[in-house]
Amino acid sequence: MKKKRLRLWIITTMAVLVSALGIYKAKSGRTDADLILTISGQGFEGHFYDAGERDKAVITFSGSEGGSSASDTMAWYYRQNGISALGVTLFAGKETGENLDRVPLEYVENAAAWLKEQGFEKIAVDGISKGSEYALLAASMLDDISCVIARVPSYFVSEGMIGHDGPSGTSCWSYQGKELSYTPYAIRNFDVFSQFCTHKEFNILAYNTGKEVTDESIIPVENIHGPILLISTEADTVWPSSDQAAYIADYLQAHDYSYEIKNLTYKNVSHFAIPMRRNTWLLKLMFRSERLFPKECAAERTDLSDQAVDFIQNHW
Repeated sequence: MKKKRLRLWIITTMAVLVSALGIYKAKSGRTDADLILTISGQGFEGHFYDAGERDKAVITFSGSEGGSSASDTMAWYYRQNGISALGVTLFAGKETGENLDRVPLEYVENAAAWLKEQGFEKIAVDGISKGSEYALLAASMLDDISCVIARVPSYFVSEGMIGHDGPSGTSCWSYQGKELSYTPYAIRNFDVFSQFCTHKEFNILAYNTGKEVTDESIIPVENIHGPILLISTEADTVWPSSDQAAYIADYLQAHDYSYEIKNLTYKNVSHFAIPMRRNTWLLKLMFRSERLFPKECAAERTDLSDQAVDFIQNHW
């Protein structure tokens, strides 16, 4: 009976997750932004949250789920705290590519140029998960970006993804028509369901560890011209973000980085290290730490969100 109940719980939970993720992406087309930008019009797909001032602006990026829900939530939170922000959709948008595969860095390049045209003097980027990889890479290559917030980051460019089924055989990112050097996945076929059954939570560490990171794929973060805030968690079950953030901090120090480096590591919060406006129940289904330590996770999520705002307001 115990095995039957466990099997039923797993099937029910996975069904809810699939349904919820479908809702999550469906909602990515809806927005409470002040202005909607398009690839056909401005060269990028974005939602602008206007706080009124024209000194600083933050460009935000979602992770491997695609769409604009996470980037919009981050941008909305900045606007709530008096900072203008622009959520940029990298893939799975209305005019973008469908998959996390050779996404152009021109999206953020065009977004930064648009913000400059609106009168903004300073531009930061803030990305979560794969979005942090994109943010660090963009800031290392584009002079218009002078501050980075990297949430649960990676320090190297990974192989792209086709849906949630497996690697693409190409880079996640491209620039000027060429894909950027990347580290491939060691495991070539993904089975997220079996991992969920094994760990009783969303856990894909098996796919995101054990890679042979190539020197060419390491992001040259020493080329960034501005302060960097790293946010990670020891409870990460997507990839080892606390180790990867520590690598970035050590790498920068070894290169005598002249700007501020702030590395925040949390204990309980899950991989979703952003403020949450909705679907907090989904986090409890997905991640054991969110179920076991709901108060601690909520407190850490509040703190990291406030730390990001403070970093933009007072450290840049």
